[in-house]
Amino acid sequence: SRATCAAVAIAAPAFVSDASVRASRNGTAASTTGMRAATRTGLPYSLSTIGTSSIEEVAAATDSGRRWFQLYLWRDRTASKELVARARDHGYDTLVLTVTPL
Repeated sequence: SRATCAAVAIAAPAFVSDASVRASRNGTAASTTGMRAATRTGLPYSLSTIGTSSIEEVAAATDSGRRWFQLYLWRDRTASKELVARARDHGYDTLVLTVTPL
């Protein structure tokens, strides 16, 4: 089944993301493995601010596929802006904001 998300067709109304900040048992970062799996299935991949790979490593994991960036907004707004700029510069086309109430 196909769906549309952020004005782009995707394979299903779902996306792939890390479930933890730990690397997999074989030492491969879950983020790069997840990006490759998402690309193969036609789903977007959402990298967390606290993911197991850098923005650049996930972007390099595959030449195609949609990349989203999940931002945990930090008190240091400059650092948050820099993360968003890095994601944009590496082809991430959607920003997912995570807000934790105080």
